[in-house]
Amino acid sequence: MICLNLVTHGKGSDPGFAVGDARAFSETHIHEALERREATFVQEAAGDRSTILFPLKSGRGHDLGWIGLTIPGHSTAPSPETILGRVAALAATL
Repeated sequence: MICLNLVTHGKGSDPGFAVGDARAFSETHIHEALERREATFVQEAAGDRSTILFPLKSGRGHDLGWIGLTIPGHSTAPSPETILGRVAALAATL
């Protein structure tokens, strides 16, 4: 996994890597989500965070990797549809 950009807010949403890092999934705090890559929030085994991941493609269909949202494990997760809508809106500008 190579991180090209990252915005975090607090320790509970820290995915365990930083901009520019290249790491094996197992070396991150969100390894379950990275392995599964599901369009639903995946809670890590420790229960301390949940992550949702979506493929990111440009408006012309170019594969730009994956984009995700990590939240603290005790937080109420937004609907996957809401997140997907925002990702789609972002992708349309690329």
